[in-house]
Order: sequence, then C-alpha cells, then structure tokens
Amino acid sequence: FYHPVRLSLVVVCGVVLATLIIQPVAGWNAHERGQAEIQVGRQDLALDWFRRASHIDLGTTGYHDAVARALVQRFHQSGDPQWLVNAVEEEGQAIELNPLDGRFPYRLGTIYGALAEQKLSKDQRDILLNRAAQAYERALQADPYSPQSYMALANIRLPQGRVDEAKSWLQRAVAIEPNFLPAR
Repeated sequence: FYHPVRLSLVVVCGVVLATLIIQPVAGWNAHERGQAEIQVGRQDLALDWFRRASHIDLGTTGYHDAVARALVQRFHQSGDPQWLVNAVEEEGQAIELNPLDGRFPYRLGTIYGALAEQKLSKDQRDILLNRAAQAYERALQADPYSPQSYMALANIRLPQGRVDEAKSWLQRAVAIEPNFLPAR
C-alpha cells in the first residue's frame, strides 16, 4: 500500500492546502459579519469581527483598514482619543502591507488630523499635523491624481501660516481636477 513517508507527505500537503483555502474564507466571513453588525448599529460587535478577520488573515489590508475605521467610529462615539491612537497602528499595518494604495495613507492623515484637534500642547499639535502632512504626501506619491489629498495638505498648511504652500497645493488640486470646487 502506501509507504509511511509518502503518506506523511500527502497528509502534510493536504493540511497546508486546507489551511490556504480555509484561512481567506474564514477571514472574509468574519469581515462580512462585521459589516452586517455595522448595518444594524452594533459597533462593538463589528469591531470584534473586524479584529478577528485581521487575525485570521494577517496579510489582507482591507481588514486592518476596517479595524481602523471602526476604531475611528468608536472615537466619535466616546470622545476617547485612545481609539484614534489604536487606529493609527492599524492603518499603519495596512500601509505596510500595501504601500502602493493611496487610500490608507490618506486615512492615516485624517486620523492624525483628528488627534491634532484634541486638547494638546502646541508642540504636540504641530507634531501631529506634520505627521498628517507626511501621510497625505505619501498618499500623493501613491495616487498623484487625488485632489482630496492636495486639499487636505492645504488645509493643514493654511492654519500653520504657510499660505503660499497652501495655495500651491490648491493650485495642484485644481490642475488635476479643474471641477474640484472645494479647491477653487
């Protein structure tokens, strides 16, 4: 019949194949359950499902992004900035996994911007705004045709008193998308 080495090899290959098939399906299922919980307004359960999906399938950027978005939602509900700090970590993982997608650094910039709006010292606020600007610049490297990123940079630079730089970012936004009314 079967030699024990061949049988072992077949069993190991079967387990590996089963894992490669089951892992993405289980991750997707957990993500979909999280989406369903959001639809009915259960943010806590949605966050749990998104975290579960990101643990099941570590390499899927969308799951880390979903966790980050759920954490930002929790911040808006509670006002606790620790949720934003956790969202920064998750969005950072999404960027590491897919540095070519401009959506993730853009979202990271918005999270840093929300953190900068908290009660902080001027130095802490400036650090967070500069991190937000760096994230938006990274988003533009990944997607140079996104007028929203140019607009976001202008919105950071204008309150910092860097009016000429803000104008330059707005002009670039309009050059990319002439009908982008917020930049006009």
